[in-house]
Amino acid sequence: PESANFYRLKMVSKDNKYTYSSIVNLNKNRSINSIIIYPNPVDNVLNIGFNSQETHVYKITLLTTLNQVVKEAKFTGGNSNTLQIMRTKNMERGMYILKIVNLNTNEETTQKVIFR
Repeated sequence: PESANFYRLKMVSKDNKYTYSSIVNLNKNRSINSIIIYPNPVDNVLNIGFNSQETHVYKITLLTTLNQVVKEAKFTGGNSNTLQIMRTKNMERGMYILKIVNLNTNEETTQKVIFR
């Protein structure tokens, strides 16, 4: 089920006066949650499964922990498609950040991935 999270900021000035921002509703959308990343930790092949009923275009970026791009790809996923990222020589042992952006909705998700 979808869930809603409501946020607002309380901004305090140097003279201790405060104001509140407008309330923002952040909905947790199902389309990003239908992405499965496996195996983790990774030996040679990282699989990204897209189980959405609709077809979406995704930008996939694999980053080092220093925010350096190791691999970048665009992928059309949905209806049980799987993207495989093959390990290359520049993917050394360690932790990476996998960033997936749905270019149709601008939703973004990140996942830590370990290469062993």
